[in-house]
Amino acid sequence: MRNRVVDMPWYWGGGLDLGVGAGAAAFAVHGNLGLALKFRPLPVDVFLEWTPRLWIVDFTQFHPVDFNAGVRVWF
Repeated sequence: MRNRVVDMPWYWGGGLDLGVGAGAAAFAVHGNLGLALKFRPLPVDVFLEWTPRLWIVDFTQFHPVDFNAGVRVWF
């Protein structure tokens, strides 16, 4: 959806995670599929994304149902 005030783009991507705690560290590979609500006059967006993760190092564990939501501000 697109108009003069708001855009709602889909996006996808991937990345790496680092988990540190209790004297141990673990790495993960993840993908993202999300939808953002971008406000054109302001440098702000609100997003919801699905982020499945595969944790590796010392153990292997797949988390197929991880979601993130938030507000991003940029300058």
